[in-house]
Amino acid sequence: MAAKWTLITGASEGLGVEFARLAAAEGRDLILVARQEAKTEALAEELRARHRIAAARSRGRDR
Repeated sequence: MAAKWTLITGASEGLGVEFARLAAAEGRDLILVARQEAKTEALAEELRARHRIAAARSRGRDR
């Protein structure tokens, strides 16, 4: 079965974090995008450990 990947933007705080947690709880692998790299990496590590999913992160572009 192919992995189900979910792209979450704004993943460093607020609704983005909550959407990421919900998707991870469903077993979806995540691509997390946000400007705050440290917070996004911390979330990715948390979700990898808790849900045993793949979580890649990318830094969003500053305007």
